[in-house]
Amino acid sequence: MDCDLPIPRREVSFAPASPRSRYRASTPRRHPEEIERAIGSVDGVDKTRVYGKPDPSCGEIVVADLVLGKGFEQDNVLSRIRSSLETTWAKYKVPRVFNFVDSIDV
Repeated sequence: MDCDLPIPRREVSFAPASPRSRYRASTPRRHPEEIERAIGSVDGVDKTRVYGKPDPSCGEIVVADLVLGKGFEQDNVLSRIRSSLETTWAKYKVPRVFNFVDSIDV
């Protein structure tokens, strides 16, 4: 699997006070909240949660769970999300996996 950047794999690192506040993969630290805000600004997304999922070759990959707004189609919303993120964010910050879910627990 291509990890987007030729940086050696590092251990997963969480801040002690908030395990969800950042994560590390084969790239610099990432803050899920900033990516959640960007995805949440796309029309058709009601809620989102971004997190790191263990990956044997990259350390972690970025995953986004999405609650789709009523009347919107998954493919259309996903296309707009990818287009928006890929033009404004570094490739390593764009989630590799998007899961459409019914609800997100806070």
